[in-house]
Amino acid sequence: MGACLGKSSSSSSSSSSSNSNSSSSSNSNKHNRSIVLSIKDTVEYVPKVSKCTVIKVYDGDTITVASKIPGDNTLYRFNVRFRGIDAPEMKPTNPISISGQEEKEVACMARDFLSGKVMNQKVELRNIGNEKFGRILADVFCNGQNMSDCMLAQRLAIPYGGTEPKSWKKFHSDGSLV
Repeated sequence: MGACLGKSSSSSSSSSSSNSNSSSSSNSNKHNRSIVLSIKDTVEYVPKVSKCTVIKVYDGDTITVASKIPGDNTLYRFNVRFRGIDAPEMKPTNPISISGQEEKEVACMARDFLSGKVMNQKVELRNIGNEKFGRILADVFCNGQNMSDCMLAQRLAIPYGGTEPKSWKKFHSDGSLV
């Protein structure tokens, strides 16, 4: 079983117990010392993957891929968020409102369109990093085409940080944000 680094509390039982073997007592104290780490002492892990196979399309800007990491023969899965775009949500903030229902409808269209392009296809991840929810953030290319650009061209996504349309259905239809 591996050790866990971080704060640990050593009990004072070693001083109260009678241990005739001082070497054993000394070794025990070494393992009970606290190790205090800070976020500044660590480096964020970004998986070294680039060539992957798409095994799931969640929505218009999130996929799950399968890939091996160099030097490891295990086939891992990773959730990947497309860099630079924001697609309608599968679970809208207000799902019972008209705008929420329209968002879900266009989210399903975005998912289905993207699935038709990338599902079970080899994709290349470029400019790889991590995003705030722990997913890989990357530019995703399939057959040489940037999928973010493709989703924007189909009006199934907006540029990340852009103005969200009041009606995703109207935006998809005519590009209107109001």
